[in-house]
Amino acid sequence: MNYSSKRFNQVKRISLVLLLLLMLLQQITTFTSHEDIILQPQSFISNHLSKDFISQNNSRYTAVRGYFTKPTHIAYIGESNEDWATGAMHYVLSQYYLAPNLLYKNVDTCDFVLYNLYNSNKLNVTTNFYLNNGWHVEKDFNNGLILLSK
Repeated sequence: MNYSSKRFNQVKRISLVLLLLLMLLQQITTFTSHEDIILQPQSFISNHLSKDFISQNNSRYTAVRGYFTKPTHIAYIGESNEDWATGAMHYVLSQYYLAPNLLYKNVDTCDFVLYNLYNSNKLNVTTNFYLNNGWHVEKDFNNGLILLSK
């Protein structure tokens, strides 16, 4: 082996050691900045991850899910003044929350109508089409979710 190849091997070893030390420093820095998440994940999850819109909204549907003992066909009606995107989002999330029940926009094939009134929280009894045409309030969950039946 000549001098230049020995020198190259030394530089390669030193570079490798420096790279490993740099990686170790990065790992230590990452650990110290996220120590609470790594050592106490339950605390972090309960303090941060359950505060999003989907998790909070899901808690509104717990009583509705428990109301049905077997999969049911339910008509869905959202707020009367909601835009298309907001209405579609709430409809899809309601389908997710209430699975295995099936939600429809068409009332003709359903035995129940679920109102998702996340802003107004109550039905106007005098002007509601369904309440004036043979439907009645089956259950008001007191959180903007109102179930009608025939």
